[in-house]
Amino acid sequence: MRRAFDEFLALPTAIMAGFIVLAALAYVLDAEGVAALRPARQAMQRLVFTTPEAAAQLLGVIASGLITVSALTFSLVLLAVQQAAGSLTFSVIEQFLRRRMNQVAFGFFAGLALYALIVLATTTPAHSPVLGGALALLLTAVSLYLLLLLLYTTVNQMQPEEIARAIHDHILAARRHQLDIVHRTRRTARSTHSTDASDAARTRVYADHHGFLLDVDVDRLEAAALAVGEETEIVLLHSLGQFVAYGDLLAEIRVVSTARTRSHRSRSSTTRFVHRCALSGSAT
Repeated sequence: MRRAFDEFLALPTAIMAGFIVLAALAYVLDAEGVAALRPARQAMQRLVFTTPEAAAQLLGVIASGLITVSALTFSLVLLAVQQAAGSLTFSVIEQFLRRRMNQVAFGFFAGLALYALIVLATTTPAHSPVLGGALALLLTAVSLYLLLLLLYTTVNQMQPEEIARAIHDHILAARRHQLDIVHRTRRTARSTHSTDASDAARTRVYADHHGFLLDVDVDRLEAAALAVGEETEIVLLHSLGQFVAYGDLLAEIRVVSTARTRSHRSRSSTTRFVHRCALSGSAT
């Protein structure tokens, strides 16, 4: 669930929550009869929402139509994305899910259907949701235009040059993010690789789950190393972007002889820091 929210669900969920708040606001405005909105409400009630039954019927058509169209559209869009991913690379699917425009479209369709259902549920013989229904009509027109935009952007995103450009942009963004790590770390370890006890005390850190090495929290690792002693260094044995399997040797905490008198508890604390900071998820 955390990965789903990080990659896709966060923005659609926020949009759906906004539609729920909008439905509650529309209900309050209809129930209170705000004077400033009374002329518009009376005009819509006279032309479209003549009775609560008419409002309920229209909202039912909007909700069912949105659900049907959304299901068919999403199926066709995902089928096109899957075909492109099969001929090019699986990262096409991840690129599609991470694009803000696609997340907005999916969240808008689902949120509008939810909004129509909520407004429909509040319709009673004593309460006709005129403003809520009018807003549903307006947002339905917006959703139809958004549907056309989604179809165009999906076809455009599946072009090979667009896929290559997106991969190129992601690589450049990742390299810019890694510059700080490169500047603050050494290419080779200062401590020797000898296993002789007089040379260095070492603690091995093994990966407790699988995934790609996405980021290294240099600040926390530096603080953990200084807590053990100034002659301590943490040696990461995998480069950024490399896949690490469960149980693989992830890092070594090397304490040279001048600082070896530090407690084992401090090295254990550093080990936990490496586990939490060095390996990030199983995403690309």
